[in-house]
Amino acid sequence: MPLRPPQPFHLIVASIVVALGGEAALLWKLSQRPASPPPVSVSNPSPTPAPSAPPLFTAPGIAPPPNPANPAATPLQSAPRPVTAPPAASAKPLSPDARAQAKALFDAANVALRGGDKKGAIENFRRVVAIAPDHLPTRLNLALLYLEQKRPTEAIPHLQKAAQIDPKNAAARFELARALLALKRTDEAIAPLREVVRLAPRERAARALLAQIYAAQKQPALAYAQWAALAQNEPRDVEAHLQAAGLAADALKRPREAEKWLRRAVAGAPRDPRPALLLGRFLLARKDAPGAAKTLSQIAKTRPDVFDIYPMLADARLASGDLPGARDALQSAILRLPKGKTPADRKQIALAEGGLRLNLGRLWGQSKKPAEARREFERAAALLPRSAEARSFLAAASLQSGNRKAAIAALQNALAIDPKRLNDRRFLAQLLAQDKNWKAAAAQYAIYTKAQPRDGGAWLEWAQVASKAGQTEQELQILAKLTALQPRERRFHLRRAVLLRDKKRPAEALASFQRALALQSDDPNVLADIARLQTQLQQPRQAAATWKKLIALRPEAVSAYRALLESSERAGDGASARLFLARQLSQPRENPRALSEVLRFYERNKQNSQAKALLSDLVARNPKARFARAALDSFEPVPVAPKPPAPKPRETATPSALPTVVPTPEAGTTLPE
Repeated sequence: MPLRPPQPFHLIVASIVVALGGEAALLWKLSQRPASPPPVSVSNPSPTPAPSAPPLFTAPGIAPPPNPANPAATPLQSAPRPVTAPPAASAKPLSPDARAQAKALFDAANVALRGGDKKGAIENFRRVVAIAPDHLPTRLNLALLYLEQKRPTEAIPHLQKAAQIDPKNAAARFELARALLALKRTDEAIAPLREVVRLAPRERAARALLAQIYAAQKQPALAYAQWAALAQNEPRDVEAHLQAAGLAADALKRPREAEKWLRRAVAGAPRDPRPALLLGRFLLARKDAPGAAKTLSQIAKTRPDVFDIYPMLADARLASGDLPGARDALQSAILRLPKGKTPADRKQIALAEGGLRLNLGRLWGQSKKPAEARREFERAAALLPRSAEARSFLAAASLQSGNRKAAIAALQNALAIDPKRLNDRRFLAQLLAQDKNWKAAAAQYAIYTKAQPRDGGAWLEWAQVASKAGQTEQELQILAKLTALQPRERRFHLRRAVLLRDKKRPAEALASFQRALALQSDDPNVLADIARLQTQLQQPRQAAATWKKLIALRPEAVSAYRALLESSERAGDGASARLFLARQLSQPRENPRALSEVLRFYERNKQNSQAKALLSDLVARNPKARFARAALDSFEPVPVAPKPPAPKPRETATPSALPTVVPTPEAGTTLPE
C-alpha cells in the first residue's frame, strides 16, 4: 500500500508568476541596479554623430555597449544597453549652444544622482529631453527612474520613444513590457516582449516573462514553446526544463515530451536534486516504480544530504515490492532530519519524524513484524500527540502482538482525538465484545450505527452482543432495524420470530414467521411454528391449512397428522381433514406410522365411524394398501354357520375396538414439539 496518497503531476516547479495586480513584482530588476550611477564621461561629440560614433552622452547606470556582433551577449537582467545605432533620420541636429546646455543639464542630473537627489535628476533629465528629444540614453535613464519610483505611466512614453529611436534596442522594449504589466495592460505587453525575443532569441528574461504571461492567460502551448526554446538553447537551465516538462505533462498531455525534458535536466545538472526528484515522481505517477527507484537511488548517491530524496525513494521501492529497501530509505530519512534551532523548528521536525516513523511502522507490519511495527507506532504516537491515525495503527500492531488490552487503550485514545473515526469505533466495539465487555461494546455499536445506519454487518454484530448479554428487548429492536434494512434476509426474521415466541408475544412472532416463510416456503420447522401459533391465537382453520402444507411437504412428520385432526375438529371441518388424509395416505408408498397416529386419534375420541370411513376411502383409492386393508378387516364381523362340523377358532375384532397398525421397519421422523 502506498505510504502517501497519490499526487497528480501538476506544474512541476513553482515559477515566478506574473503579478498583474502589483507593480513591485514586475520591477524586480530595479533593485539590482546600483543606487549611485558611475561617473559621467563626456566625449567631444560632433554636431552630427556618425553612424559608428558612440552615443551623445554616457547615461548614468548604463553598461558599456555590447559587442555589436553578438547583441545578446549582455543579459537583460542587467541595465539597458546604450544606443549602438545612429539616431533616427528624422532627428534634428543640435546647435552648439543647445548641445552645451544639454550637456550641462546632463551633468547636473548626474551630480543629483550621486547625491541621492532623484527628484532633481528627473527634472534635469526632462530638460535634456526637451532640448534633445532623440537622445536615447537620457530617455532610458528617465524611464528607469520613473520605474524605480513606481511611476510606470510616466515611464511608458519615454520607453516608446526609445524604441522608435533605436528599432533594434531590445532593452527598451523589455522595460516597456514591464511598465505595461505594472499597469495590468497585459495584452499590450506581449508585442514588445515578442520583439525582444526576435531581436535577442537567446535572451532568457524576455522568454521567461513571455511564457509566464501566456501561462496566466491559459495558453499553455505558447508558454511551452518559450520554455522549450530556452531549454533547447541552454542545457543547464534547470528551471526552463522543469517548466517545459510541467506544461507538457499537465496542460498538453504529452508525457513523452515531459519525460524527455526531465531526463535532459537530470543530465544537464547531475548534482541538482530537483530534476531527479521530479523525474522520480513523474515515473511513479506513470507506474514505472523500478525506473523511479533507479533515478532516486542515483541522486541519493550523488547528494546523500538531501532529505527529500528518501521518502520518495521509499515509495518507489515499496511500489516495486522491495520492502527491505523501502525500510532502509525511511530509516535514512530519519537519520537526515535537521536539528531545529527554535521551538517552532523543533516542533515541525518532530512532526516530520513522526510521519516517517508511522510509515516505517506500516512497512514493518507489511513484513509480518508486529513487534517492530508496534515499536515504531509507539514512537510515532509520542511524536504526534494529536494523530489518531498513529494510535489506530498502534492498536492493530498491539492486537497482532497478542496484547488486546493495549489495543483497546490505543483505540480509545484515537477516538478521544477524533471521534469521527468510525472504523476505529467498530474495531473497538469488536475488541470489547471479544473481551466480554458487553455493555461497553453495545455503547460503541450504538454510536457507530447512528453514524452508519445502513451498515448491516455492524447491526448484526450488535445483535449478537445483545444476545450474549441477555438483552432480549434490545436485540429485538436491533433485529427490527435489520429486517427493515435487509428485508430479504430470512435469518433475521427467524431470529426475531423465535425471540417473540419465547417472550409470549404470539401475534408478532406469527408475523415474523410468516415473513420468513414467504422467503422460503419449504421450511417444515417454520410451518410447524406457524401452525402452533395459529392454534394458540384461536385460528384453527388457518392452523389446519398450515398442517396440511406441512404434511404434504414432509409426510413422515407423524405428529402433524394428529395436530391436523385436532385443528380440524376445533374448526368443525373434520370431513375436509379426513378427505385430505385419504388422499395423502393412499399414496403407493404406505405410511403405517402416520396411519397408526390417525387411528389412535379416532380411538381416543371414540370416532370409530370416522376411522372406518377413512379406511374404506383408503382401500378404495389404493386396493394394494396392505396396512389399511388389514385395519379395515378388523372392523368387519366374522359370519358363523348354523351347525358347523368343526369350526376353526378365529380371532375377531369388535367394531368398538380400533386396530393398532404395526409400523414398518422404516420409521419416519417427527418434528420437535
